[in-house]
This record gives sequence, C-alpha cells and structure tokens, in this order.
Amino acid sequence: MNQLSPKVEEVYKNLVDKFKLTKNKPEAINIMLEFCNREDTTNMDVYTLKKKMEIQFSIDVDCKYCYTVTPVNYGCDLREIFFDRENNLTQGAQSLLDVFERKKIDDVYHIMTDIDDTLYPNTEHGTYIAGSDISWQEKIPYPGVIKLYQLFYDKLTPVSRYSTVLSATPGCLKFDKITARLKKQTYDLNTDYVDVYEIAKKVIESVTFLCYILLFPFCF
Repeated sequence: MNQLSPKVEEVYKNLVDKFKLTKNKPEAINIMLEFCNREDTTNMDVYTLKKKMEIQFSIDVDCKYCYTVTPVNYGCDLREIFFDRENNLTQGAQSLLDVFERKKIDDVYHIMTDIDDTLYPNTEHGTYIAGSDISWQEKIPYPGVIKLYQLFYDKLTPVSRYSTVLSATPGCLKFDKITARLKKQTYDLNTDYVDVYEIAKKVIESVTFLCYILLFPFCF
C-alpha cells in the first residue's frame, strides 16, 4: 500500500487507538469529520484515509466476526462504521458522507469481488462451505483473471490499484486459521495419529451444522 502522508498517518493512528478502547462509532465518525473538514486536508488526503479505513482498519483494531447472529451495531470496517446491520446511519455519518462527496478525487473505477468460485475454485477441502466449483484446479486463478487485473490496474494511478474483497465467511471459520491454531496446540504430538487437517474439517463441519440448527431450526 502507498505510504500515507504524516497527517493522515497521525489521524489514522488516533482512530485505531480510540476504537480499540471504546468501539465507539460516532467518535470515529467525529474524528474523521474533523480531519476531513480541515482547510489543509486535501482531496487526496481524504481518499487515502478512506482507503486505509477500508482495507486495514478492521485488522488493526482486531475486529472479530465469530457470532451465530452478529449484534446489530457490531463491525469495524468503513461501511460498518457508517451503517448498522439494519442499514441505519450512525450519528454524524451523513455529514461525513457529504464531506466525502465534496472532497473527492476524480472518479476512478474499482473492483468489488468475491474470491471463492470467482477468482479461483475453493471447496475448503471438500467441505463446500466456501465454493463448489470442481471444474478447475483448487485455489489456482481462473484463466484470464490475472491478465484482467493487470490490464485494469494499468489504467489506474498507483494509489487506486486495489480491490475490495467481499466475504460472508466468519473469520473464526476460516480453514487456514483453524489449522494454524491446531498446529500450535498439537506440535509435540505424534503426527501418525493426529491429522490437524482432518480435525480442522470436523471443527468447521460441526460449527457450521450448529449454526444451521440455531438459525434454521425448522429445517430439522
């Protein structure tokens, strides 16, 4: 990612530090609003702050998505700071959206994409909780995907060369994360008897089945 200007880096660090402590969305809105309204804040400063909030903020504040039913006000990416899960605007959010509209750079094209069965097939080791396409090699980009991105990004300035990835899979159900955690917990056990990949699949299958029972009891 392109390096932020010192003033954008400063306000971003403040946002991260405050949100870690309070998870207060209106407070985050007010911090961004105050910064974006400053006379010395350029349109590019606003754009780079928005970009940082979109692609990095939920990671830096250690946001967790591991609920059977996510609380209506939970969330930490830029969209979730603006809206709750019933599409209600956070206090002060409309004022900030108006500033974003007023202080915007020239329009740029942007890709929003899923990953599984969109960029490459991924059945999550046969669990099919991510994708179901078996017509192409697992986790190998579909023909033309890389070239498409190369051609697309060639038309953009470096600061705009990123995409937004959409995912409905909670982080706690990511196969690689569960596997990594199991490896740490079983590092001194005999691998002839302990297969962390099989255990991980059983964990995902069990949690997914439990979620279905809790969310859709009429199916059983």
